[in-house]
Amino acid sequence: MFSSAAYGAGVTSIVVTTGTNLGTAVSDLVVFKPGHVILDQLTNEQMLVTAFDGVNTLTVVRGFGTTAAASIASSDPLLIIGNSFAEGSGYATSIQYQPSAPFNYSQIFKTSFSNTRTALKTYLRTGDQLGPLH
Repeated sequence: MFSSAAYGAGVTSIVVTTGTNLGTAVSDLVVFKPGHVILDQLTNEQMLVTAFDGVNTLTVVRGFGTTAAASIASSDPLLIIGNSFAEGSGYATSIQYQPSAPFNYSQIFKTSFSNTRTALKTYLRTGDQLGPLH
């Protein structure tokens, strides 16, 4: 997800300022390329990237698809949701960047369960409480 400064609905040049990928800060914005479709997650406006200066400025078509152009607040998260190319069009501009490995923490909980053989063989008036465990 990326963010930008605040813009009115008619602005077609957007400066992208920050970003994260799986919770990790993205300082290299070369992930953008012409043909990407980006989404403002608060207004649901889709924008088509037509140019990228290689640093941080995107030229976009506002209100792409069936969405209407809307004002962008500086806190609106922008997300690359795919790309859009005409059938039979040429190859897209390639991008290359150093991936970072995601990480996660986990904790294992163990709950032991045991029963005596007598308890396993005892018929309970409330039904079989152990189900398929025996």
